[in-house]
Amino acid sequence: MDNNLQLLDTLRQQEEDLQFRQFDNNTALRLGMQIVEVARQGRKAITVDIVRNGHQLFHCALPGTAPDNDAWVRRKSNVVTRFGHSSYYPDARSRLDRAAGHSPRYACRTCGSLRSAEEAWLRVISPLSIT
Repeated sequence: MDNNLQLLDTLRQQEEDLQFRQFDNNTALRLGMQIVEVARQGRKAITVDIVRNGHQLFHCALPGTAPDNDAWVRRKSNVVTRFGHSSYYPDARSRLDRAAGHSPRYACRTCGSLRSAEEAWLRVISPLSIT
């Protein structure tokens, strides 16, 4: 249980630290293109999706991805919107609740597979999903 508590603390700290003070469409474009370029150089098959307030600001699916990747990033974005935390947080919180013998606080069937992407946060505006 201590590892789960430590993980939740780490996730909360990352959510606090990884924030943009402001974020517009041009920021989304620059950030999205930087992520795509790094992935291309590493020959990674990834889908990049940047959403703010339900508005998709950037999307790119590199070679080797499939329509399932688009559905996966949409589910991740929905988790961020629903719970107001990174998509990994509900899964970690549920594991802590189960380890303590409680019913999980978050009902999220897909959270366990959502560890590979990161979310950034806008301090004033809203959660920003970058998957």
